[in-house]
Amino acid sequence: MQLAIDYPEKDYSAHVYPMQAADATPAPSRLSELIFPAAAVSADILASVVSQLSDSAERRWLTWIGRYPLRANKKTAACRMRRLNSEDPEHSLTWTLEALRNGTSHTVMTLIRQPLDESAIERLEIAAARGGSHCVLIRLKA
Repeated sequence: MQLAIDYPEKDYSAHVYPMQAADATPAPSRLSELIFPAAAVSADILASVVSQLSDSAERRWLTWIGRYPLRANKKTAACRMRRLNSEDPEHSLTWTLEALRNGTSHTVMTLIRQPLDESAIERLEIAAARGGSHCVLIRLKA
């Protein structure tokens, strides 16, 4: 049984909350974080992560949002991928929430510079659950 809660369209907290017994295990997280040393990250490393996460049988997109443009190469050639380049962290978060929520991407990868606060993480989890997507945060550590 599920309880649906609807919020106004611009509110990213809309979500369907499954009813669970008190002793039920929680639903698995739809959010993962990969942390790389900023000096060691390269286009090849990011392309390898993208190729591992792409599913050729999946009809939906893998979406990349970040300030580093991912160029197509041998590793990403078969990926059904859309790329959104953004220098502004606030735009990146907004685009990530929208991409997760609308469900057109099976995975949304976002490049971040700082750890996100608890509120942002909760909004990402809710948006991912609503869209049936997975969010991968790639954080570059100084």
